[in-house]
Amino acid sequence: MKTDRSLTFVEIDIPYCALRYGEGACTAQLGVDSPVKCFNTFATCAKRSVFSEGIVTLRFAKDAAYLGESGIDAIPSIVSVNYDPARLSLGEKSLGARAKLSVTFRDHPYGDTGSGFDKYRAERPYDPAKVGSFWGKLRARHPILNGRAIRLIRGVVGQGLEEMETRHLMIDGLDTAEDGRATIVGKDVLKLADGDRALAPKASNGYLLADISTSATSFTLGPSGIGNKEYPASGYLALGGKEIVSFTRSNDAVTIVRAQFETTAKAHRAQDRAQLCLNFLGVNVADILATLFQDYAGIPASQIPLDDWREETNAYLRRVYTALIAEPTPVRDLAAELVEQAALALIPDDIEQRIKLQVLRSISTDAGLWSEENIGQGSLRIKDKPEKRITNCVTYYGLINPLENVTDAKNYRSIEAFDATDFDVEDQPRIKRIYSRWIPAFGRTIAARLNLIQVGRYSRAPRQFSFDVFRNAPVAFGGGYRLSAWPLQLPTGERESVPIQVVSLQAEEAWQRLDCEEARFIDLEELDLNNRVIVIDGNAFNLNFRTIHDGLFPPLLAGDTVTFVINSGVIIGSHSTSLPAINLGAWPAGFVPAIRLRGGVRGKGGAGGNGGSAGNSGGAGGGGGTALYARHPFTLELFEGASLWGGGGGGGGGAGGPSSTIGGGGRGGGGGGGAGVDGGSGGGGANPGRGGSPTGGGNGGNASGEAGGGRSGGNPGNAGDRGGTGTNPNTNGGNGGVAGAAIDGNSYSTKTGPTNTLRGRLIN
Repeated sequence: MKTDRSLTFVEIDIPYCALRYGEGACTAQLGVDSPVKCFNTFATCAKRSVFSEGIVTLRFAKDAAYLGESGIDAIPSIVSVNYDPARLSLGEKSLGARAKLSVTFRDHPYGDTGSGFDKYRAERPYDPAKVGSFWGKLRARHPILNGRAIRLIRGVVGQGLEEMETRHLMIDGLDTAEDGRATIVGKDVLKLADGDRALAPKASNGYLLADISTSATSFTLGPSGIGNKEYPASGYLALGGKEIVSFTRSNDAVTIVRAQFETTAKAHRAQDRAQLCLNFLGVNVADILATLFQDYAGIPASQIPLDDWREETNAYLRRVYTALIAEPTPVRDLAAELVEQAALALIPDDIEQRIKLQVLRSISTDAGLWSEENIGQGSLRIKDKPEKRITNCVTYYGLINPLENVTDAKNYRSIEAFDATDFDVEDQPRIKRIYSRWIPAFGRTIAARLNLIQVGRYSRAPRQFSFDVFRNAPVAFGGGYRLSAWPLQLPTGERESVPIQVVSLQAEEAWQRLDCEEARFIDLEELDLNNRVIVIDGNAFNLNFRTIHDGLFPPLLAGDTVTFVINSGVIIGSHSTSLPAINLGAWPAGFVPAIRLRGGVRGKGGAGGNGGSAGNSGGAGGGGGTALYARHPFTLELFEGASLWGGGGGGGGGAGGPSSTIGGGGRGGGGGGGAGVDGGSGGGGANPGRGGSPTGGGNGGNASGEAGGGRSGGNPGNAGDRGGTGTNPNTNGGNGGVAGAAIDGNSYSTKTGPTNTLRGRLIN
């Protein structure tokens, strides 16, 4: 580019009404709606309900003696232009620094001619060229231009505008000085994600019309009509900031399931807010970011190449992420968490008007090379960044309550730590803590990958390199390269080719200034993306293995394997005899998931039967619950010390006595509850039965008078005992509940290991 004939233009797009005052669709009446005609801007509009927005482009130029030769019409009022490029965040908890354009214009008289100015200047009782000034009037007519397009255009005489380099930004401020000079600041499009501009989910305006109790299953939204206006047909709500519920809705009538996501059912008062939650369940990070940016930050879909993003994450990440966002949260913060936890770089290209997404990875040894042969002489600068060094990474995951503090370790179920001190030549530990709302319970392999990448990249303090290259050199913002220079040496003294990534790119008229960060990855043991191992490392209830898988991994591909490992000491139980402790779930045809059981899986114990009243038989005990349910082939490897137990059946209630008088007959005793992690409750009676325990059935209760006593609930995998019979020949003790199944779907299983770990029926 010839710098002695360079041209600089700046364009801004302003909103301008396409109508004329009092004509056609504009119903404004002079003297009624306004004392003078408008200036066709929203701020001066007398009938804003019919404002018809169009866009007018104003073009300005930096004055030059040869400007007229360009043949490009522009107002030559630019005093100075300063452009600071964006700076990338490479897998750090940040979206980086925004590109910033600052343009200062001199003020001058203006006759309000041309498109975008005064349509009615000939009717004004003054000469616009002699009243006020260009920027003074523009500022009064357009008090808010934030978010409008601003373009920096650079080229040379002989080029058309379409041939010149054009940077697309948006206005972020307009300031004026005492001498009338105006300064417009522009930022790149990721500015729209800032917390003062974009929250996800959006704040909901609905609230409870009336008080509800802890057992209520429905309520009505207020104000009237808000349901159809702001809420989907189903989803999750945070009530009063204290409880999360799932809901279905018809108009303003809402039906709810209480106490979701580890919250507890609470009584709520009228006017308590009903905040719509944002739920991502097993979603590609590309789709999460696209949703946050497009639906909540208002970034145009044209700047989000989602297909390209998906190709990148499908090839180099192959992980999905899960989170319930219960309160309005800055989009910038959510996106920054994903940049860190998925090891990404978001690259805003203000020339192509696209945001590029890159999964961080090692830079090839044959990447483009920068050396003394193609960088500016004397321009290389090297700076160590010791504050970025990491030797230990600790990730908290499995968020317990989305309404509580997401940076409090007590609000996470699990932790995964990686210690790389064996690789640390400095013997100075540097610990990084990550609190991940995006990695759900049992996502240990996902957390391990996060730690691996963090330590693998930063176990050695990276260096920052800056140097100049020619203006026409092919450089990609965010691209990976190699750097070779005299100061960069191996221990032997030989030259080293250092991997670098461009984090900032400043284009001047003759040179480009590159800021780069050293991008080393220690080749630590990588996780096998095709062998998906899910570790159940904490006690839990009512798990669906397919749901857990889909919350951690993308769809299965040919050749993938999935293994569920239930660690020793871990117990999976059930809160209901109608639900298995583990449901294998539905899987693709021909795919066989594997279970390695070292801990325990136990169905819920059946409830004890109630003791009969005088003249009535005792109640039957409830059946025990199922431990493992399957309707798809699977393999089951059992280890010594494991337990796969159906719930014990509840004990039968004792028969009532022969008389209705308290002294003559009496009531039978309650049956004991069956064994289970969540043991069956004891039945009521003259003396209630005891509840079951994890390893044994509860004892039955004694009778009164001549009634029969309740009997014991079954031990794990055993039926409950039949209730006792009193002296009344016409009444019987209740039957004991049947034993719960160890496996319902036994024919689908291929088992190995000791069978004494099984207790209960094996059925289909």
